[in-house]
Amino acid sequence: MSSPSTRDVKPLTVPPSGMQRHPSVWAAVRTGIGVGAATLGVYLVAGFVVAGWSLGEFLTQLTPSILGWLVLAGAIAVTVVAVPVVGYLRFRVVSPLVVLCAAVVGWTGLGVAQGIPLPDLFGLSYYAFALSPVYLLCYVVFGAVEYRLRN
Repeated sequence: MSSPSTRDVKPLTVPPSGMQRHPSVWAAVRTGIGVGAATLGVYLVAGFVVAGWSLGEFLTQLTPSILGWLVLAGAIAVTVVAVPVVGYLRFRVVSPLVVLCAAVVGWTGLGVAQGIPLPDLFGLSYYAFALSPVYLLCYVVFGAVEYRLRN
């Protein structure tokens, strides 16, 4: 057996920064949905551990209309997290991620500044959820401005 010679080894080439390869749309969307679902999962686990939610009590109150609302709310929550991730992966737009982080840190900071106990801090999620159309609008506006200024 012969070892490969140096003639057979191709040099590594790095594309210029303007020619970086972006993931496909579906890969970016799958990643965004995965990050959004993981975020929702972490929130639910934290609710059980920190806020003392009871799974048994939840299941006794569960009706088809509540289940439908929870599915819709979960889809919206995943979307609110997935859109900035997709925007970054696909277009390298950072401002929607900044808006998302500012919203999360802002709501948490508001709760801490108001002296809300940690278990009750989860109640702020209702207000944060109600403002999700505003977040999506901010993602579009700031992301479009950043994309336009960059290109």
